[in-house]
Amino acid sequence: MIELTSGELRDINESTNGWRMMINDAIGNMSDVSDETKERIYALEKQFKEELYEFYVAAKGGSKQIDADEIFFEFDEKWNKEHPEFYDMKKLLG
Repeated sequence: MIELTSGELRDINESTNGWRMMINDAIGNMSDVSDETKERIYALEKQFKEELYEFYVAAKGGSKQIDADEIFFEFDEKWNKEHPEFYDMKKLLG
């Protein structure tokens, strides 16, 4: 199995920071959000990071050379098709 570097692991862990900022801009304060919505947000963020990790390991273990930007771009395209609510704040928070 491919072992990721500490930098790659940090990138994965921080991969949702921009998304979290979008959520904060959309809702302002998390205390104004229902518990159900908060759970959905946390679960989706956790799933994103877990699937990104798996995708990253698979991409690094593949036969072609691929850099981190390409991996994130390919994953984001795949993820967005499977989870359109991730970037659609109306769907996510509705």
